[in-house]
Amino acid sequence: MCGNAPKVQILPQTLLTKGGIFRKHNTSVHSAAEFYRQLCVKLGLEASQKKTVMFQRVQEYFYSMSTNKNVHCMVCLDEAQYLNSDILRDLKMLCNFCMDSKNCFSLILLGQPVLTSLMMRQPNEALRRRIAVSYGFAGFSICPKQTLGIVPKRYTNPTFTCF
Repeated sequence: MCGNAPKVQILPQTLLTKGGIFRKHNTSVHSAAEFYRQLCVKLGLEASQKKTVMFQRVQEYFYSMSTNKNVHCMVCLDEAQYLNSDILRDLKMLCNFCMDSKNCFSLILLGQPVLTSLMMRQPNEALRRRIAVSYGFAGFSICPKQTLGIVPKRYTNPTFTCF
């Protein structure tokens, strides 16, 4: 079946009604530079050839949205178990930004159960300590009413997508 994607689709609708910004991001990238390039595009920022420049632009964007516009941004990384160690290290640095004074954005990591064991590894300890909520839930089973209700929507609602 489609797994947890239908359950996560509620987040954007909820956030938009509360003045937030939600961006779902593709995690099928191989380098931290490509990760930032895609993130810049999703946020409407100009991408650069240098990872450090894009990192700074993303930080400034989150800070500006948080302080100047009073908007809380959320970045959702689906299939996060495929993120490489360089990207996870950069996420830790991005989460460190202004942590003492203000929470500029929220990061949502979605993935298979192997993501939990990945986060338990020593190199990811600093990022794991910044996790405020950790929640695991099962995908749809074979025959429940919820699956029977979702399947028809899959073919009639163009905004419903499985990842």
